[in-house]
Amino acid sequence: EAQLSLRNRTNELVNVGELLKIERAQRESSYSSGGGGWCGGKSDRKSNKIDRKTLNQFKQSIFLLEKDVADFSSATQSKEQYSVFIPYFQLFGGILSSILSILWIIQVCIYVLPTIPVHPFLNDYFKWFDLWFPLFGVISVAVFSLYLLGAAVNGCFKCGLRFFFFTLYPMKLHRTYMSSFLFNIALVLLCSVPAVQFSVLAFAEYAQYTDVLQMFGVQVKYLEFFSIFFEKKIFDYVLLAMACLTTMYLICKPRESPYSALELRDRLKSRND
Repeated sequence: EAQLSLRNRTNELVNVGELLKIERAQRESSYSSGGGGWCGGKSDRKSNKIDRKTLNQFKQSIFLLEKDVADFSSATQSKEQYSVFIPYFQLFGGILSSILSILWIIQVCIYVLPTIPVHPFLNDYFKWFDLWFPLFGVISVAVFSLYLLGAAVNGCFKCGLRFFFFTLYPMKLHRTYMSSFLFNIALVLLCSVPAVQFSVLAFAEYAQYTDVLQMFGVQVKYLEFFSIFFEKKIFDYVLLAMACLTTMYLICKPRESPYSALELRDRLKSRND
């Protein structure tokens, strides 16, 4: 039954892909004959926006189909090579991630948001580690900071799977395109500076007398335009609000569902007719 479902989804997506090729060929021919292009106006921009959304929905369906095919292959053809410990490692990773997320939220609520911090919380934990083995304190800060960066990148990837206003660039072992590498590297670089700055402000008591606190806690914090945002803690409230909304959304819809290939096919047929 599972194999039949995968076969049907594959055939449906092949049909959608053929319709997309036909539609693109028709559009290119109309552009070359002078029926569109830069002078097409608002209608062309709207049509391009719809095409981009349709293509992103098609890519999302293909990505989830490939994932389901890989899972099916692991459960049938490659079951001898499949390690039974993988689900336990995934469970452990999920529990660890939940603990780190809860600790981050508590740190934000009792140390970052109040004008006068209620309690240092994780700062005291890092200092306690430094009393008997300083390396553990540094490693703990690195774990929390890297987790924050990873959560930001993974959140962008989740948005690409669930919302279709930007292109999906998946990362898969041995099957990643160069464009996906470049996009995700740029995404990591873009998120690195805000993640470091937020970590510095969240662990300011532990990072006192350091150059990074002088840079992000003083020089950047009091920039002429951004000072009002840091003074009112707007970024911190937005981060906490997004974390709460995302948690509620993922509880209601924990798994990504592929976009209906039949709906895509009917929409493309109606546009090509």
